[in-house]
Amino acid sequence: MIEIILIVSVLCGIGIPFIIWGITPWLILWIPLFGIGIYAVLLALYFIVLIIMGLFFDSKKEFYEPNDFIYGVLRDLGHTLNRLSRIKIHVEGRELIPKDQKYLLISNHISNYDPIVNVDVFKDKNVVYISKESNFHIPIAGRLAKGSGFLAIDREDVRKAMGTINRAAEYIKADKASVCIYPEGTRNKTDEKLLEFRNGALKIATKAKCPLVIMTIRGTRDVVKNFPFKRTHVYVKVGEVIPADKVASMKTNELSDEARKIMLEFLNEDIK
Repeated sequence: MIEIILIVSVLCGIGIPFIIWGITPWLILWIPLFGIGIYAVLLALYFIVLIIMGLFFDSKKEFYEPNDFIYGVLRDLGHTLNRLSRIKIHVEGRELIPKDQKYLLISNHISNYDPIVNVDVFKDKNVVYISKESNFHIPIAGRLAKGSGFLAIDREDVRKAMGTINRAAEYIKADKASVCIYPEGTRNKTDEKLLEFRNGALKIATKAKCPLVIMTIRGTRDVVKNFPFKRTHVYVKVGEVIPADKVASMKTNELSDEARKIMLEFLNEDIK
């Protein structure tokens, strides 16, 4: 959508002054003014439409079934925010992602921008994310995330957390959506490459007996620091996929240990 808004703004910025005043010495001044003004108006209308759409979803409701259309809207919002934040995403290993079955996706977690980048990277997939409840109260994005089927998890309440894990596993088994969870359980604000995993996160894969996609993300910590004067380069790597039959043969703690080891190896690699 951001590309369409930009193209329309450029065309109108050139066309409207030309139609009103024709070729005059002032034309070169009016073109950028009209272009910027139209861009701002269209961008504002875009966000107003998203706000209205979000009103149809209750952020306090336990869950909504996965919705491809709303996920597409959320994905476009992620792409728009990445462009506005001057983020350049470099993706490696996208071809490893299973095409014929749903999967559990895990990644390290270093910034609030991680899921925004992820929904842009997985643009042709419906991936349900598991997140803490407070994230669903974020303006615009929170309600759309809830409406697209994202699941809230309460890690302080074991019973509720297991309910979320079971529902995520059912989504995969029923071929409704793939699922993404950050197994560290929180953002890593330390200098360590990776926090310890919470084994419960990997129960989704062992219960669903699905492939486990291991991904790493680097660079998102720099977005706020670099904006607006410097572009931020974010590096996403789909490093390895543990096949479903191997996942089914492993205990949750064994799978968690192996996945963490693999992820840590990728994080220690130099960026290409």
